[in-house]
Amino acid sequence: MDFLVSSYTLRPINMLELIVISTLAFSCLLLWQRPRFKGLTLLLVQEILLMAFNFSEETGFWRQQHLVTPIFSLWTGPTFYLFIRHLVFAHQPWRVREGLHLLPALLALPFTHYTQAVLAVGTVSLVGYGVASFLLVRRYHRALRNMRADPEALQLRWLLGIMLAFALLAVTDAVRVNSQPYLDYTLRNSWYLLQQLANFCTFLTLVYLAIRQPALFDQLDFFERQVKPVAPTVDQPALEQQLFEQIDRTVRSHQLFRTPRLSLQDVAEKTGLVVRDVSTAINQGGGQSFSDYINGLRVEFVTTQLRQPERPQENLLQLAMDAGFNSKTAFNTAFRQHCGMTPSQFIKQLQN
Repeated sequence: MDFLVSSYTLRPINMLELIVISTLAFSCLLLWQRPRFKGLTLLLVQEILLMAFNFSEETGFWRQQHLVTPIFSLWTGPTFYLFIRHLVFAHQPWRVREGLHLLPALLALPFTHYTQAVLAVGTVSLVGYGVASFLLVRRYHRALRNMRADPEALQLRWLLGIMLAFALLAVTDAVRVNSQPYLDYTLRNSWYLLQQLANFCTFLTLVYLAIRQPALFDQLDFFERQVKPVAPTVDQPALEQQLFEQIDRTVRSHQLFRTPRLSLQDVAEKTGLVVRDVSTAINQGGGQSFSDYINGLRVEFVTTQLRQPERPQENLLQLAMDAGFNSKTAFNTAFRQHCGMTPSQFIKQLQN
């Protein structure tokens, strides 16, 4: 029990480590009950353990017979990948075999005295898992565009920004570690403190944005099993073109595009076709994603109304809502994409 009464000299970096441990532990309590964020909880636990071992090695708070912290360079990549995987695949249960991703870190534990070698392998691991995580988010966004007319509400662009921030931090940390022999004491420790502070802020931002995410797309696994487009056969393009024209007539005649948050399943039910056939017809027969197709019809509806000479002077945003858009940002983005100009520029062109 001597550690309760012994005096420890804590440097600013050690106080920051204690703040990180307590703050991320509280974040784990907030996220643990949300199934899709259990992967994020695992990532936070990994950071808590890293900070705890850093604190121990730097202060001697408890006796360590072996250097542990280098193995975390082999743990960070897999835990981040598992976080992304269970975020985008809503119905995928946790499996024991996923623990194999963490096996290299355990195997490296007896060799941590070769610190630079372990860190080098860890850097390669971070790059590999970083690419895999980026591809997972791309698959999520692709499915979202092909299954929903309102993809902007469910996108994870903030997550791509967080991934970029972590990548930049990993690069600067690698430079710091390899530059240590050539830096004086003050610069070396100041850099380390700023590095850990930036890392902490990035984790806090990740937790905040994850909690703030209003909704997530739940059908990536369904899309990849039953909807994902396949390579067309020789005679298929003409058939897909005919099917697309049939779907287009139904969507236009019933003005389905004016339905807010329209999904691919909604169109399939109205046309009497299976979801895969509707998706393939729009992708290959129409040459566009489902969201681009529906939003194109919505923009066409708005521009047609704006061209009417007897059109009442209603609010432009209200007109966009009547067309099926659910936000001003989504309307402006789709309008620029399909018309090559903003709505105000289009109106000014009509007036001239």
